[in-house]
Amino acid sequence: MSELDSVFRELKAIKLCKSQYAFSRDFLGRSPSYMSHLKTTDKKPSTHVLMTLHLELYGRATHLKESDNYDDFNAKQSLISLSNKVLTWLKLGVRNVISCYDNFLYKLL
Repeated sequence: MSELDSVFRELKAIKLCKSQYAFSRDFLGRSPSYMSHLKTTDKKPSTHVLMTLHLELYGRATHLKESDNYDDFNAKQSLISLSNKVLTWLKLGVRNVISCYDNFLYKLL
């Protein structure tokens, strides 16, 4: 299961997203078929897509009002957790790029 798939499945479980089409459009800022495209081509999402997802999750979490309702509280906590998970993926991706760049420069010297 891909990283995006795990986020989609969790959002679907807490009833914040109904389909991959809606996830692609509403959370990733892409066309409705974006998730299908990634799966069939075995590609990873770009940094831009992950940043869009992080900001969307974070924005939705901050706009949910504090509530005594368990479902609302659970949804807010899930959004915060998912947002942090995506941010971690972004940080790891940046580290990998820097590491590859350093290796490239080392070989040139």
